Amino acid sequence: MSIGNRIKNLRKKHGLNQTELGKMFDLNYGAISAIESGRSTPTTDLVMKLSQLFNVSTDYILMGTEESSTISHDEQELINLYREDGQIRDAWKDALELKKKAINRLSNLTANDSREG
Repeated sequence: MSIGNRIKNLRKKHGLNQTELGKMFDLNYGAISAIESGRSTPTTDLVMKLSQLFNVSTDYILMGTEESSTISHDEQELINLYREDGQIRDAWKDALELKKKAINRLSNLTANDSREG
């Protein structure tokens, strides 16, 4: 798969069209189209910005040597909220703690049932 194809796949996976992606980097859709079709090569600066936007390494974009580890835009927003808002972070920590307690209780109940059975 070519650089252009990887960029195209990442763009589509994130629900962006060529015009939207281009606007993010002050490029028109024609420039994005040329990159995706292999008629043009992205600059180093653009590759770095795309890797940040799509949460993949520059190696993945350039060579495809690493598995893409993209996350959705919504997931990235949740991560940013978690990092920026102490109340949200505390709520998530509380929820994870409750989850752990529930799993432990279920494990104990299952263990007790198997001993009694």
